[in-house]
Amino acid sequence: MGMNKAILHGKILKDLEIRATSGGKSYMTFAIAIPREYKEKGEKFAKTDIVNIRAWGNTAEYVHKYGAKGDYLNVIGRLTLDQYQGKDGR
Repeated sequence: MGMNKAILHGKILKDLEIRATSGGKSYMTFAIAIPREYKEKGEKFAKTDIVNIRAWGNTAEYVHKYGAKGDYLNVIGRLTLDQYQGKDGR
């Protein structure tokens, strides 16, 4: 059996908006920016990774109540990679 656990620390990029499904379950989707540094051929570089987060239920309500754009947030959850196919087949 495999394990899928991600631990991230980043800054909330936009104002948070909470929504509800037709069944009344709260959810929100937002992005965090995670800065990182690396070296290549002796030079230091900085890069920022943008990660989309999806929160459900009480977690979404808690983040919406206490989080705001620019705040740092620790996220522990499952990593999911979504794939989309455009109209042109790519």
